[in-house]
Amino acid sequence: MANPANFQQTRQTSETITANDTCKALKIHYVGSGGDPQVVFGTHDFLFYTNYTTGAVLDTYVFQAGVTAGHLETDKGAADMTAGTLAALINASPNWKCTLVGLRPEDNVYTHSGTLQHLLAVAADAAEAIKADTEDGTTIYLDSSTAPYQYSCTIGPENLDGAFASFAARVSRGNIYPGKNDVTDFEDSAGAALPGAAAASAVDWVAVLNFIEALATFTTSNTIQVYGSTQTVSRLILERAGAATTVTGTYTDAPTLVSNPGERLIVRMTLVGGSLGSTMLLSSLKVSGAIGVLVP
Repeated sequence: MANPANFQQTRQTSETITANDTCKALKIHYVGSGGDPQVVFGTHDFLFYTNYTTGAVLDTYVFQAGVTAGHLETDKGAADMTAGTLAALINASPNWKCTLVGLRPEDNVYTHSGTLQHLLAVAADAAEAIKADTEDGTTIYLDSSTAPYQYSCTIGPENLDGAFASFAARVSRGNIYPGKNDVTDFEDSAGAALPGAAAASAVDWVAVLNFIEALATFTTSNTIQVYGSTQTVSRLILERAGAATTVTGTYTDAPTLVSNPGERLIVRMTLVGGSLGSTMLLSSLKVSGAIGVLVP
């Protein structure tokens, strides 16, 4: 379906999930001046090193009440921890920045009842651990081979790389900066506004979803949900349920979905009966769309 008439596109984008443990949950970037910064995660605990190679120096600016400095424990305290709370704890440090990608801020990364969004471990000196101070940052992936068997694709700058913009500019809200890395700049180096638009600093990215293909043969029912999400709050836009032991196909009858300014679009498939490659005979989640702005 056609994009809105006032939508000015800067980048077409798509994502395909065909295997477990490939869904991006969040990204963590180091913005300090340490020699070998690394992010390490195992089970419930994050460790933030400013220099891992020389003395395994933990960052004392990372703080959580009742926890050793440099550590964050997702299972600490009686309350369940959400992705939004985790991101806020990381972003409270001057040296680290966290961006949610396929996780909504309301998603639990730990629940005491045992139902949680599992995150894949990252070992010290592993490929992801040492990327903390690169443009890509350290990506934490969903462990989608365990319940609740959820798979997320994201349309938004949060899911793009340094070819689009620097990581600080890859957040949907308040995100239109001079785009030195992008093929289409929305403002010049002096910050001139878009024609007919408000000041460029007040313009937010808009995500447009044009296509969803969710294929799954499973033992019980699955669900497709589309959320519009900022880094702090999300809303359900579309929900479709699949019947047991059937294949959910391409949603050609779904309209083009447009996020509110400042939101990314998260397309989520939940498989109740098992994960990809277990009870699944055929499965994938594919989405495509675009990122741009709405021009008055």
